[in-house]
Amino acid sequence: MYVQPFTITALDIHRDGIYMIKFFEIIVKNLSDQRFDYAQQQVNSLDFTLTISFNFYDIEYLLDESKVLELGMVPQIIQRI
Repeated sequence: MYVQPFTITALDIHRDGIYMIKFFEIIVKNLSDQRFDYAQQQVNSLDFTLTISFNFYDIEYLLDESKVLELGMVPQIIQRI
């Protein structure tokens, strides 16, 4: 099954885009089983697996120099003892 090109964007902790990967000429190989229950009242996140084959991809870096060097307000994630 051939599908249109799609994009994956990686985000940092401030939800700014770091880089974007664009896939072209995609063929879907496998999609894991998903059950859609339209009578369900609660919305829950579901995991799925998508296996694809593609002809080429393009990586675009989105951060400029001011964003790369801006580390003053980054919260400490690893606790040091």
